[in-house]
Amino acid sequence: MRQAWISLAVLCSGSALGLLDSTMMNVALPAVSADLGAGIDELFWALNSYLLTATVPLVTSGRLGDLFGPKPLFLAGIVTFTLASLACGLATTPGWLIAARAVQGLGCALFLPQGTTLVTQLFPPARRGAAWGVWGAVSGAAVAAGPAIGGFLVEPMGWRGIFLVNVPAGLLLTVLAVRLLPRRPVDRLRRFDLLGTVLLGLALFQIVFALIEAAPWWLAGGALTLGAFLLVQRARQHTDPLVPFAVFSSRTFRLITLGQTALPFGVSSTVLLTLLHLQAGAGLSPLRAGLLSGVAPTVSILFAPLSGRLTDRFGGGYVLLSGLALMTVGCAVLGHAVWSGNGLLSGLVVFGIGMGVVFAPPGVLAMRDIEPGMAGAASGVFTLSGRIGGVVGTAVVGAVLKHLLPADALAGRSISAEVSHAVALAYTLPAVALAVAAVLALAAESPSRRPARMPA
Repeated sequence: MRQAWISLAVLCSGSALGLLDSTMMNVALPAVSADLGAGIDELFWALNSYLLTATVPLVTSGRLGDLFGPKPLFLAGIVTFTLASLACGLATTPGWLIAARAVQGLGCALFLPQGTTLVTQLFPPARRGAAWGVWGAVSGAAVAAGPAIGGFLVEPMGWRGIFLVNVPAGLLLTVLAVRLLPRRPVDRLRRFDLLGTVLLGLALFQIVFALIEAAPWWLAGGALTLGAFLLVQRARQHTDPLVPFAVFSSRTFRLITLGQTALPFGVSSTVLLTLLHLQAGAGLSPLRAGLLSGVAPTVSILFAPLSGRLTDRFGGGYVLLSGLALMTVGCAVLGHAVWSGNGLLSGLVVFGIGMGVVFAPPGVLAMRDIEPGMAGAASGVFTLSGRIGGVVGTAVVGAVLKHLLPADALAGRSISAEVSHAVALAYTLPAVALAVAAVLALAAESPSRRPARMPA
């Protein structure tokens, strides 16, 4: 068990490194705009290119972990991420930054699902709640604390510091992973579904691109390609498909995975909106804005251990529901605070308590009925749902803000009332997403569940 906790520490470090970069750049948007001359559309593509490439390959990466073992995939992802971070820090044009961010996201997609797989393999069911509590606390805190850490880095080092700091961190993590992560036995007789990989990757790219750019033709193309993928997978269900349909035989897995899409939508969009309000609306410096937005993750860390213990003792359904309800209330308070000018801190505290409570249950609930032979595929699907939620949250908020604000809104012009008005309206989006996740959590709390098994 000691080795399992050591491995978890390494995996959590990798997860934190990847997830920090999904939100750390939010606090640097005004600085990037001023330095590289990037417009609001280019700024959001610098965010979304990372989310796009960190999302599309997740299922493939999880399945490769089943075939070759999680450790090699984890190492390949960390190395790719580290080199791409260096390229981001050296960028001199918006296009260069966007391209480097895309490669950085690909590295994240390679290593992130491997953590979910290894947690399921290394910990017995009775201890997974505690393990997922730690994993979720680190992951959720990394997403929400990214702006605070980014503020510390942007003030003395400029926006490039948020990327260059990943280089020594990535090198250290590579050494630790080589020495400390265990190699797990794999089934060398399985074959890799190349056609399914190509079809799923193309479908996800089209769909996510359509969400980012509000392009209906891309969405239609993605739906058709996804249909072709499902037909291919149906024909291959007894010959090593990329996505075994058996993982969806568990009702709990289906509902929690769907809810896992709504949860990151709420977190990512709330973090982004709060930072935009604090900087462009309230006029705070990147450091002060990052510190204030860090209230929520700080509070969440205090409640994360309680979440793990409650999940191990009582199951995760009602624990998850309680946390989501608190997050929804906190988000509503934040939206009202932007209108009234009062209550922002209270909203962040309530939102943070909710975040701490929801850390452990989703992973425990989603993976509890999954056989070890399907852990990689299931974790890829589960992780993919969360990443899609983050992409959709950022994309929808970006689309709303681009509609409500002028193109140079973040370049330093004094338009505080205009920004605050747009942010207050946009806070409705994460509140609705979190409420939907709560409904799905309630539906998942059922005494009947059927284990997901590989077809004979």
